[in-house]
Amino acid sequence: MLVKIGERILLGRNFDWEPMFLTRHPLIVEYRPEGRLAVTSFGFVGVPGVIQGVNSAGLALTTNIAFRLYRDTDANNGPSIVLKNRAVLERASSLDAAERLYRAQPTDEAGWMITLASAAERDGAIIELYDNQVARSGLKQGRAHIHNILFDPARLGTAALSRRNTELKMALDEYNVRREFETSRKLPAVSSVDELLGYLGDTSFYGYRDVILTNCATINNDYTINTLVFDPVRQDVYYAVAPGFSALSKIYRYEQTSRHLTLYRPAEARFDDPVRQAKMRWFDAYLNLKYCSDYAAIIRLVDLNDPQLDPVQLRYAAEAWLKAPGAGDGAAIVAALERMSQRYPRYDLPHLYRAKLLAKLGRRTEAVQALDQTLACADSSPGFRLEAQLLLTELAGPERRKRAQAAYVAAIDELARTWCIEDSYRRPYERIKAELKDN
Repeated sequence: MLVKIGERILLGRNFDWEPMFLTRHPLIVEYRPEGRLAVTSFGFVGVPGVIQGVNSAGLALTTNIAFRLYRDTDANNGPSIVLKNRAVLERASSLDAAERLYRAQPTDEAGWMITLASAAERDGAIIELYDNQVARSGLKQGRAHIHNILFDPARLGTAALSRRNTELKMALDEYNVRREFETSRKLPAVSSVDELLGYLGDTSFYGYRDVILTNCATINNDYTINTLVFDPVRQDVYYAVAPGFSALSKIYRYEQTSRHLTLYRPAEARFDDPVRQAKMRWFDAYLNLKYCSDYAAIIRLVDLNDPQLDPVQLRYAAEAWLKAPGAGDGAAIVAALERMSQRYPRYDLPHLYRAKLLAKLGRRTEAVQALDQTLACADSSPGFRLEAQLLLTELAGPERRKRAQAAYVAAIDELARTWCIEDSYRRPYERIKAELKDN
């Protein structure tokens, strides 16, 4: 995110990625190519080029990937974004120069969002790249931000690119929707480096104080491995690396002129909280099992009777069981989800996953009741609501089913005005629409 404060422009970011890998080997590298601008990269061992960095002219950048967007065609044969970023920082001293360099070469296969801050111009910009389409946006009232929604109409002022490219799941997913909600409330009040670091450390999740793991659904979360604030006018970078919740960990200040890294702020007490640290060790174990597709072990890892269990931990158990029903006791997971929904009655996730398991177990009436509870929740995400609507078209009785079908079709019709409807939503939409027409 970009924040303009008087004659300064700040660029802050939380880098969310699997904590089990990159955080063990952070790396600050200075490139000093002959005849070009010097570049300081804040990256990781094994990752070439620049994910995030700043040059000697005071141009800083960070990189966000647009998940799920990947188009491998002959036209998308440009250099990898990390190499392109380094080339931009070695050559550009202004936002316009950076934009020209990004436009000068083809895109690579993925979608990317580059946030730039210029010390010389006291200004910033966001450049978005995908499938040889490029869009640039600037600050509004001294602020700008991105999460993982490429070509967001709220940022660009038009849905022309999002309708063609941006998949519905990314636009509706809980982790994007929740972070967007918190950002819209809190970023406008930021007016200093410390306040920006405070914003980046925010772990608010529907106001639930006891929830720690959220599957990336808070500004600072279980996947947040690196926190940075670039202050290019003063040539300072504030830097933290940790295996999750990095914005709560030790913050260091890197001085570009002296190349010194000194402690700026100790870790917050809540970072070292034993419960949080235990949850992060649990999360690391879960990720190892997830990448091995060991669903039975994931189910065993989740202690269904743990009173401090987070909702998303039950989600992981439910998803594992749905992929491998023979790997565990589905009824026991349903019972745990019921208890969780009583702890968080306004939150839709426990109700939705209980409905999914009940449907798989053949308990259709109970599944429909759970879906009704999902749709009645105040703390909900549009992605979960759409899932519930679609499940009702399959599970409800005849009259209710028709109403659910009509609601799903109407929802997709409206969403298609803004977003690209991928096959997982489009195929049932087309089937349901044809069925409604025949009837």
